[in-house]
Amino acid sequence: MSRCDPRGSSQRDFSRGSEVRATVRRALRILDGAGEDFPRMGDEMPTRKLNTMNDTQERAFRELQSERRRRGARAEIVERGERDGYAFIEVDGVTVLIGPKGGFLVPAVRSYPGTGKPGERAVDAAADPGFFFNKQAKDRHLRTGHFHPIVNTDWRCESTACPCRDEKDESLRKYRSLGKK
Repeated sequence: MSRCDPRGSSQRDFSRGSEVRATVRRALRILDGAGEDFPRMGDEMPTRKLNTMNDTQERAFRELQSERRRRGARAEIVERGERDGYAFIEVDGVTVLIGPKGGFLVPAVRSYPGTGKPGERAVDAAADPGFFFNKQAKDRHLRTGHFHPIVNTDWRCESTACPCRDEKDESLRKYRSLGKK
């Protein structure tokens, strides 16, 4: 593509390529200086959050990351989506929810301690959810918990044997995940 400059001589139009290169340079500068928003090679855990999190959920997310760092955990916390005000994240292969008021829930697990004592707080269950999931029995007659550690935003888990697969009513599946309606 050619264009004429005001003096009448023809020159190649490299402006589009320059724009792209400039955009790439800006993006690299942003990434280089934004260690809190984007993971970099060698980071223990990224500090990314869902865009839909409110301030309270964001504080809870940072608390969870801090607790996991304290425990020496290196695995990334994976974002899985949002539903009904709950942020779905995956911690060590288990879905953890951050509620609208910043509370932690592990929907695949029927019960876990919540006394507020160190080791018995909801953040402890959220920081090591696999421990609590692996301890529970898989009983089809129980109304809460799931048979698979991953619970999707439709309140169903990945197990075809779990009763949540038979529950047509979303409110029943949500109750199974949250233990409340």
